[in-house]
Amino acid sequence: MNIIDLIVFLVFTGGIVLMGSLFYRRNTSAKEFTNAGMSIPGWVVGMSIFSTYVSSISYLGNPGKSYADNWNPFVFGLSIPIACWIAARWFVPFYRRHQSVSAYAFLEERFGAWARIYASACYLLTQIARMGSILFLLAMPMNILMGWDLRTVIIVTSAAIIFYSMLGGMKAVIWTEAIQGFILIGGALVCLCVLLFSMPEGPMQAFQIGWESLDASGHSKFSFGSFSLTDLRHSTFWICLIYGIFINLQNYGIDQNYVQRYHTAKTEKEAKHAALFGGWLYIPVSALFFLIGTCLYSYYRVVPDAQVAAFEAAGKADYVFPYFMVHSLPHGLTGLLIASVFAAGMSTVATSVTSCSTIILTDYWMRLRRHVQGDKGVGDREHLAVLKGSSLLVGTLGVLVALALVNVDSILDAWWKLSSIFSGGMLGLFLLGYLSSKVKNIHALLGVLSGFAVIAWISAWEWLGLPDPGLHSYLAIVLGTMTIFVVGFAACLLFKKKESSPSSQEKRNKFWRKSTLIKIFACAFLATTVFVIGCNIAVKNAAKEKLYTDVDSIPFNRVGVLLGTNPTGRGDRPNIFYHNRIKACVDLYQAHKIERILVSGDNSQSDYDEPTYIKNDLIAAGVPDSIIYLDYAGFRTFDSMVRAKLVFGLDKFTIISQPFHNERALYISKNKGIDAIAFNAGDVPAKFWQVRMKIREWLARTKAVIDVHTGKRPHFLGEPITID
Repeated sequence: MNIIDLIVFLVFTGGIVLMGSLFYRRNTSAKEFTNAGMSIPGWVVGMSIFSTYVSSISYLGNPGKSYADNWNPFVFGLSIPIACWIAARWFVPFYRRHQSVSAYAFLEERFGAWARIYASACYLLTQIARMGSILFLLAMPMNILMGWDLRTVIIVTSAAIIFYSMLGGMKAVIWTEAIQGFILIGGALVCLCVLLFSMPEGPMQAFQIGWESLDASGHSKFSFGSFSLTDLRHSTFWICLIYGIFINLQNYGIDQNYVQRYHTAKTEKEAKHAALFGGWLYIPVSALFFLIGTCLYSYYRVVPDAQVAAFEAAGKADYVFPYFMVHSLPHGLTGLLIASVFAAGMSTVATSVTSCSTIILTDYWMRLRRHVQGDKGVGDREHLAVLKGSSLLVGTLGVLVALALVNVDSILDAWWKLSSIFSGGMLGLFLLGYLSSKVKNIHALLGVLSGFAVIAWISAWEWLGLPDPGLHSYLAIVLGTMTIFVVGFAACLLFKKKESSPSSQEKRNKFWRKSTLIKIFACAFLATTVFVIGCNIAVKNAAKEKLYTDVDSIPFNRVGVLLGTNPTGRGDRPNIFYHNRIKACVDLYQAHKIERILVSGDNSQSDYDEPTYIKNDLIAAGVPDSIIYLDYAGFRTFDSMVRAKLVFGLDKFTIISQPFHNERALYISKNKGIDAIAFNAGDVPAKFWQVRMKIREWLARTKAVIDVHTGKRPHFLGEPITID
């Protein structure tokens, strides 16, 4: 980076940190720390809401999307006016009248503590994951441009954000966000102007090329996507619009980042204006980012660049904008643009830090420490200390997530997937309580659990081994929210009170006295579901890039481990799984991808001998008897993998079975220090799959995770056996 760019960058970012620190007041209160004393002008709050929308992800990601494809994601922004109008009309007055600054206190009033804890816990988890992602993205440009160490940039940036967030609280965050908003808008406008006037034939050439160029779907680069009403698999205009409405209603209605800002404005009228201003401002700025991406595409069509061509070939369109910043902008403007990216990221992280600390205080600490609230002095001092300590804690957790991303992202992938499933029910739960006074605790709980199931099916069907719903993942929150409504209201009607005789009333009272047991059961069911899904995701991640379906592409391993199964299915019909595994093993041997075969199966009964059955069929298929070794104690997949290492001395081999089985075997192998890959035998058509088998596999994966991490041993080990 040029010294001028470095100075510009440091001046802008350093100025933001200094400005935030100036809001420090020694005698501030916890209330002022969380709602800025309700003293912020409406336009400043609106700029803060706008800055909350824009992160470094959208600053770099939106140009990348329009560069690679078209303007379909921009449709998301077109839904914001609907959501912010609803917020200004109903949500802002509702929350301003509410006593608590927490967005989730209302849920406890309507449905009990479980609803508040569920919503606040989901919020905290998603915000920490989001902070880690954004901090990592902030560090990457500095690593590429200046060679700075990623970990150092992450830690220093986080320390600066946490520093002014702890000192000035919400007032510092909102005012710095407003300034950061101007910086990022100014930087984007300057970049667009440079792009347009860099075109050899003038600015209109960029628009002309964009209109004439077609994306992969045959649409113009300025297209909003297909307007089909029947295509539910792809991100059409209507799917993106409906998705945007629901997501933005969730943002404005139940997201602590937004709700807390409603409390900071001087008056209710200014809070309404802030909600409208922040939402409407995002639309032209979002269009600005997408226009930059389209103009970048036009620019590099007439000014070819080998590095940009390499980015395109690798599918890394997000890299084009930062590359343009460094190599095509005048000195000084590069520093301004990088400062803009930092401004977008810093504002989002600072918002998460202060909002999460507020939730920790109001939704957790104050519930545990109600006895100190009688002494306002002691209580307020303690609350302020908790807020600052929570800011430090949340910021540190965000740093740890960002540092984890430097080397591995599979854990974060699982975290994001789980959080999207369980936080998807927040909007439906809020609207159930907000729109109807008849829906009670148990009704809402049944609705949320049903919504979980729908969202998990649509958004994670591959990970869970479920049938393809044939729907775009954007529809998960839409249909999940609708399911919560339908089930919640249906349960309300089903359990509706009726006039009845004293004996019937006594029976009903006895039923409702059991509601505590129902809640305990529901919580246990929810916890079990989360654990089972998490285990399934862990198994899936362990198998990434280790599964092969093509004989020619799979690497050579001296030994192949063929996992056994019953040769016959129900009614003594041939087991297709069994015969496909035999064929796969023979194919590998004939292609010289393995030289020895270890058959591992169940021989726990005198009249049932899987290894021998398989050996005989392999010999019949032309495999020499001399290269086949039998493991008669492979009662379970866990036993087969561990015995292959401890008994047969194998640290590296190829597993042979169906994909679902291979994934579980690879997870066990990886955690037992075995360098294994897997070859997928032919699967059975979906119509032959039964629900029983699906459920069995989910439970088997859960058991595998438990076995691996609890030191489980195989049923038998025995003397070592050498495979020649």
